[in-house]
Amino acid sequence: MFYKRNDDRFFKDRHYLRFVIGKEIEAKIKSGQNGSTVLLEVGCGAGNALFPILHEYPSLKCYGVDISKRAVSLVQSRSEFKTYQRRCKVWACDVAKSCLPTELEYVDVATLIFVLSAIHPTRIVQALKHVKLKMKKGAILFIRDYGVYDLSQIRFGPGSKLGENLYVRGDGTRTYFFSKEVMKQMLVDAGYEVLEIIYHRKTVTNAKKDLEMKRTWIQAKARA
Repeated sequence: MFYKRNDDRFFKDRHYLRFVIGKEIEAKIKSGQNGSTVLLEVGCGAGNALFPILHEYPSLKCYGVDISKRAVSLVQSRSEFKTYQRRCKVWACDVAKSCLPTELEYVDVATLIFVLSAIHPTRIVQALKHVKLKMKKGAILFIRDYGVYDLSQIRFGPGSKLGENLYVRGDGTRTYFFSKEVMKQMLVDAGYEVLEIIYHRKTVTNAKKDLEMKRTWIQAKARA
């Protein structure tokens, strides 16, 4: 329903990713030639991160999966998909419930960008395991998501809380907010070697409304 209502207009293209993934992941991306390095974006949505990455790294092969068949259709309908179709494939897949597509080759880098927070906490470890099954030995996982005490968590009203750091939005979708400790334990339980977990805090100013919005995101890197 989300993509049926919003198409590809809700999220802006994420051109900032190359600045936050870190030197180690970027070096791994750049190390291959002619499609020998493969990146998987879990929760590719309408391609708002997929296409900027394909543009930035012309020798990289990118795969994407998303729980929404509508989102996958939107990716395939964008003009960029025709441009990059030799280096890009997408599938509909719910990683919380099932393994990734069998035709998806093993990848060097996998990303989960604001994806895990939408999965019920009891299913996150299983989702991480499903991703790991398609990662090469030594491949790197990059996660960016909502951290505890983010402004969006503080704004939830009474009756929205379902559990510790777990909330429900007005449209019925859930959001989970991660602490470093919980993120680390989930990655360890899924069989990853944790490389780094940090909070990324930023104050966003809305000059028109004279508001300061304190955002807290969490970033994690782990090795398969």
